[in-house]
Amino acid sequence: MAFCNVALFILIVPVAVLASEIERGSSIQTGQSLKADEILISPGKTFGFGFVNDTGAPGKLNVAIRVRSVETIIWTATALKGVTANAQLVLNEAQGLFVLDNGVAQVIVSCKSSNCSGVRLDMQDDGNLVLKHSNNSVLWQSFDLPTDTLLQDQVFKGRQALISGRYSLQMTDVSAQLIFLAAPELKNLTSYWTIPQNLPSSSTGSNNSTSQSS
Repeated sequence: MAFCNVALFILIVPVAVLASEIERGSSIQTGQSLKADEILISPGKTFGFGFVNDTGAPGKLNVAIRVRSVETIIWTATALKGVTANAQLVLNEAQGLFVLDNGVAQVIVSCKSSNCSGVRLDMQDDGNLVLKHSNNSVLWQSFDLPTDTLLQDQVFKGRQALISGRYSLQMTDVSAQLIFLAAPELKNLTSYWTIPQNLPSSSTGSNNSTSQSS
């Protein structure tokens, strides 16, 4: 892992971008869509959101957020199965945010239990992709579903995980302990950093490495 002024990466994934891209501004509204060759750009132009080549499925696409200056993926729609170049990202009131590919829809954010009337999808300057109402209340955001990267000022909450291949970084429910976990065995949990009790405000933590088995 390495720290930089933009993000904390478990795995740096270079982006296989499409040959040509059309910038669509920083947001789309209900009733609009994003084609495979179109991207949303954060106002400061640091981050882009759109379709990229799926490195795990040759010839297929996925949707992702990337740091444009280094063309590095920082978030992907992990539940999305690879789609073709005919795919579109659609935002509507009935289904929410979904990818439509040759008549088949894969939902990213469902509106079955929420009111999606008048919502918009924003690519923000902090790297957060946010689905919000007209009053700016948040319906969904990518910061709540991190994949393999934690951005600067992004809050890492309990029960979230950073996942890269077979490995993940998680926080336990006890002592706010960070756990390095190897999957799919899920047997040997290696704890490499724990927040000490009575932590002084000037301290940064301890590097007490221990191993435990479940």
